[in-house]
Amino acid sequence: MGDRVLVTVKIKSEDRVRFEAIMKEHGLSPFGVDTFYRFVDYEFADVDCGVLTIEEALQQAKIEYDKRHSDGVIVKKTEEYCRVVDGKVNVTTLTVDSMVGMVSVSDVEDAIKQGTLMEFLAVARSRTTPRNLGG
Repeated sequence: MGDRVLVTVKIKSEDRVRFEAIMKEHGLSPFGVDTFYRFVDYEFADVDCGVLTIEEALQQAKIEYDKRHSDGVIVKKTEEYCRVVDGKVNVTTLTVDSMVGMVSVSDVEDAIKQGTLMEFLAVARSRTTPRNLGG
């Protein structure tokens, strides 16, 4: 076993039945499920190195998702985006090091839900000043 982290996967509500069938096939069970507009967030605890084991199945089923996991002792915070464009699956992965100056849509949505958007934006702005970007 490796580094254990918290993983959140966001999918479109219309893909919920197919997503849950894939979860069941792989023996996964989220500890939290949250519906937000036309999306559903699934939270999984103690995931080995942030790998759920269903990513490939989701891609084969052409289920678009946003996946992110927290920092661990060894693994860094990572976000993965799967999109289907013209029938082709595109997966982009960003680590915390490549996200300097960026904010996550999921984090903005969480701040809106919690009523802390202005505080979140203030912190995000402070992290993207020229001195923080090496300028």
